Amino acid sequence: LSALDDAHAEGYNDVAFSGGEPILYDDLRALLGHAKSLGMATNLTSNGILLKGKRLKMIEGVTDLLAISLDGVPDSHNRMRNHPKAFDLMFANLEGIRETESMVAYRAYSRHDLDCLFSVGLD
Repeated sequence: LSALDDAHAEGYNDVAFSGGEPILYDDLRALLGHAKSLGMATNLTSNGILLKGKRLKMIEGVTDLLAISLDGVPDSHNRMRNHPKAFDLMFANLEGIRETESMVAYRAYSRHDLDCLFSVGLD
């Protein structure tokens, strides 16, 4: 929490959590909540696979922007995530994710798969 205090004191007004899978961090809600109490905008990047139930509730109300990593069409996404059902697991959670108060964005890593990104965003 002190790192957030220091960042805020230095004039930062935005904080982003990513890398690995941040929702696995037990104290994430406390970090996001503290950042919000300082008036900072909060951003979270997730692969979306575990964003359901209590983990989704953990970030509700304290996350301004939720970015879901999308590595391309299902086969590409599964290959990048090294899991045969990674795309399906993420996709199954999108309805609940969209119902949160957070703005939801999708991050694509390949310009060749932009059509997939647009179709996921519109579903």
